[in-house]
Amino acid sequence: MRPVANVTVYIDRTNYLTTTDAEGNYEIKDLPPGKWTIKAKSDELGSDEFTATLTAGESEDIGTLTLKK
Repeated sequence: MRPVANVTVYIDRTNYLTTTDAEGNYEIKDLPPGKWTIKAKSDELGSDEFTATLTAGESEDIGTLTLKK
């Protein structure tokens, strides 16, 4: 695995959207607490999605996304 820049990361059925930086990192701020489906997409590398549950007042490190075609 290697970090990938410019991957689109978004929360399904919302307007929350960002892209990964040169090290493959991303951050989505101000997402309300709840259960969310997070999706990542790259035209060249494919996509991935997973579900995360966020608690009020806390940050969540959701780990590594693995893009698959």
